[in-house]
Amino acid sequence: MSEKVKFLMTFRARLMLLLTAFLLLTIVLVLALDNWARKRAEEIISAENKRVTESVNSGYDDFAEAMSLAQQSLDSDDYLYQVLGPEKMPLTVESITITERDGKVSDSTVPEIVEKYLPVPEVEEFQVKAVDPITGEAEDHEHLPKTYYNPITTTKGLHWIIIVTTQKALINEIHTSSQRLASNNRELSNYRLWATSGLLLLALVIAVFIGWRFTRPIKDLAGAARRVAAGDLDFRVGINRTDEVGQLASTFNEMISGLKSKRELEEKLNQAERSAVIGRLTQAVAHEIRNPLNVINLS
Repeated sequence: MSEKVKFLMTFRARLMLLLTAFLLLTIVLVLALDNWARKRAEEIISAENKRVTESVNSGYDDFAEAMSLAQQSLDSDDYLYQVLGPEKMPLTVESITITERDGKVSDSTVPEIVEKYLPVPEVEEFQVKAVDPITGEAEDHEHLPKTYYNPITTTKGLHWIIIVTTQKALINEIHTSSQRLASNNRELSNYRLWATSGLLLLALVIAVFIGWRFTRPIKDLAGAARRVAAGDLDFRVGINRTDEVGQLASTFNEMISGLKSKRELEEKLNQAERSAVIGRLTQAVAHEIRNPLNVINLS
């Protein structure tokens, strides 16, 4: 067996390899957990960004749809409020109004203002203002209404297409998206907490197993030493290993065999000594018994 193989079979090498493998496994699991959480967070953020982007794009689409409806109304005898109900209005459009050059309302989705006058720009060019011409309300930070003035020249003369938009739907979508992000972040944090707790519990179980696995033979040797100290030599330590612990167990068994042989030899010597003493005592007794008989015979 080569020196490298012998070293790998040693107790310290096996312990070092086991601890290294356990450490690497823990690192891999932690990195995998972190990678999963990062990808999951990226997926959630991407999905929410997509929703918000779709809401923003829908605002542009709604404006284009409102312009198309207004232009169609210029060539129609029907009023906008007759064609469009609340359920048919584009989501981000509050109202669509068509006025003449002087601001007289010729058509609108708000029937109350038809034939009335609204303020229109003096310069005949596309403009955006932060005031609702119907209600007179200025822009606030919550609803952000914007009014678009688009001059259109037809055979009937100059008309203003006034479109009032609101960002309520977009703001609501952003608010809802923020709530979903916060909820998902809490959920991911809980997942990571539980997963980390599970890894720590697994590490504890593995550490206990490693401790039990490597201390059990030492405990067996300690128990064997107590039995030897109590005088019990009729057993062998049952540790079949090739590392230092196995070598120690083998040496311990050899020591037990040596002690047992020594004790048996001592018992034989003691038995021989006792037999010799008894023999000498028997001879002395016999000698003492013969001496009085000789005196009687001489008499």
